[in-house]
Amino acid sequence: MIAVFLAGILVGSAGSYFYLKKSQDPLRRPPDFANGAMKGGPMPRPEPMSFKEILQLTPEQDAQFKAILEESRKQMTEFRKLTDAFHREQDAKIQAIIAKMNVRLNEILNADQRRKFAAWQKDFESRRRRPPRRRDFPPPE
Repeated sequence: MIAVFLAGILVGSAGSYFYLKKSQDPLRRPPDFANGAMKGGPMPRPEPMSFKEILQLTPEQDAQFKAILEESRKQMTEFRKLTDAFHREQDAKIQAIIAKMNVRLNEILNADQRRKFAAWQKDFESRRRRPPRRRDFPPPE
């Protein structure tokens, strides 16, 4: 009697397995990571929002809307270029100040202190220049 019960469990489990395996929608299969996460290439980007459809813009409004967006994008791109140049210039000035400071500090230290100070600077720079942590937002284009 127990043998019949166990055989029923075995047959029922096998039948369920094969039924579910064949009935899966091929488009809804779990991702295949056997050859790497991006085996089929990167995931496609979502379609950009179509304000024309969302807001039900007239053709004239759509043209004006696109022109305003494009003008704003150009302004933001130019602003980013200016701020990048500004930050590079500031970084260069800061590095010059730091270099001058280090020369002046080393002038008042003895040989052993200079060696220790140089080791500290090396350690400080290695910690400061670590790669940034994962960003939760994409960098600007």
